[in-house]
Amino acid sequence: MQGQAFLKPGRPSRDTNDVLPTPKGPSMRAHRHLVLASLLAAAGCAADGGSAFPPLGDDGGSDDLAAPGRPDLAGRDLAAQKGADLAMPHGAQDMAVSQGMGGKPAGGNVGAKGGQVDRLYFAFHGDVRPMNCDDTPNYPTQIITSIFQQEGQQGVEFALDLGDHMFACSSNSKYADDQMNLYMTASHSLPKTTFLTMGNHECRASMICSNNGDVNYAAFLSALAPISKTPYYSFDVQTSAGLATFVIVADNAWSNAEQTWLENTLSTADKKAKYTFIARHHPIDNTDLPNMMTEWQIIQKHKYSIFFTGHTHEYKHDVALDPSRRTVRLGAGGAPLAVPPNGDGYFYGYGTVLQGLDGHLYVTIYDESNGNIIDAWNVPPQ
Repeated sequence: MQGQAFLKPGRPSRDTNDVLPTPKGPSMRAHRHLVLASLLAAAGCAADGGSAFPPLGDDGGSDDLAAPGRPDLAGRDLAAQKGADLAMPHGAQDMAVSQGMGGKPAGGNVGAKGGQVDRLYFAFHGDVRPMNCDDTPNYPTQIITSIFQQEGQQGVEFALDLGDHMFACSSNSKYADDQMNLYMTASHSLPKTTFLTMGNHECRASMICSNNGDVNYAAFLSALAPISKTPYYSFDVQTSAGLATFVIVADNAWSNAEQTWLENTLSTADKKAKYTFIARHHPIDNTDLPNMMTEWQIIQKHKYSIFFTGHTHEYKHDVALDPSRRTVRLGAGGAPLAVPPNGDGYFYGYGTVLQGLDGHLYVTIYDESNGNIIDAWNVPPQ
């Protein structure tokens, strides 16, 4: 998606070709304690051999937890806007959330075709491109590298990407290839598999570009090749609590074949999977192509645990468009941020999903620049 740049207040500009080292020392230690608090509290685990961390603070009567001491991002209470759907007193609720999450999973292995883990713990992010067309020197290398590094520090098992890796307009494939390569090089900062989603910027000259020799599409498909030969695909991860199916939709390569595949894949997941995760680039309310609504109508006929989207350069827990509270959009991976008041969250960052001991999925959103927790919420399996 094209848009104006928005520099977060108090954040210095960056040389996008200068990758800063990961912060160390007391500030990084405090950051990691904040991050780990939500994962390790009440599970008998602790950082640096200390006592177990306390749970996150008062959450306003909802299972959406605001970061302690952090003002809301758009002049309103993020928890209140989602509704208070748990009736427990605040203190009891915080303890229940902490105990339900459990500690860090034992792990496992997730490769290009899926894998097996104790419990799921993965990262997600989206929309990584320069502001201007063919401006490879100003690719947001530092931001996306930092995001991958921080995801690695969290100890995630894999990452889910939500699309848009380039802004290349030339028919010369060099621009698309170079920008896609910058993204893939950054991904090596996380020594785990990154599952790619196709975005609209993976098309150069048309909105549907899978069959017309588009150089952007070719660059994307080349990067995706170890995982899938087609831009849409699925993979399974077996957990101790049951099967998790991940379904990756390619909006801008839509065809009758993909529609049949999506319907069949979701029908199979309905029967076999405890968790079904669906990712596509465009949010629910996008109508750039007729198939956007077709996709959403298909998805709504099936079970899904979380629906991941991007495209608009912001963070939003899309409860207005999806009252089930299972849809999230996060397009803050380095592309120019949405300009207020058009977005809810104006920061570069990423999210994580933790499969709790209670079976719930715990979503946490992080600000890349300082490690702060922006938002946290959870949903049952399906």
